[in-house]
Amino acid sequence: MTKSKMEKWVKALRSGKYKQARSRLREIDGDKIGYCCLGVLGEVCGVPQERLNNYHTLTDGMNKKCGIANEEGAPKYGYTVKVRLANQYLEFPSLASANDQGASFRAIATWIEKNYHKL
Repeated sequence: MTKSKMEKWVKALRSGKYKQARSRLREIDGDKIGYCCLGVLGEVCGVPQERLNNYHTLTDGMNKKCGIANEEGAPKYGYTVKVRLANQYLEFPSLASANDQGASFRAIATWIEKNYHKL
């Protein structure tokens, strides 16, 4: 992942513009739209919204367009995602897993900022 893509992604995660959702890249519930942290990355990278709707991961090469090595945001080389959750630091196998287990966009953004080269 390039530094410029990382900076755009982190800025979007911290912006407050995106409501956080679980288990889907982009989830529509009536007039409410929520995003997984990877769905926010898809938006930043220009993945069409219909390709984000109701998908669990960045499928069909969307991860390559977004500049990360795999579809779930798992770090390369056996690293884990270690983020603050409920007053403690926990390790997750991927960004999708951290998001779905309740890590905030702010905590995820902090990990990405420090570790984007592992993605």
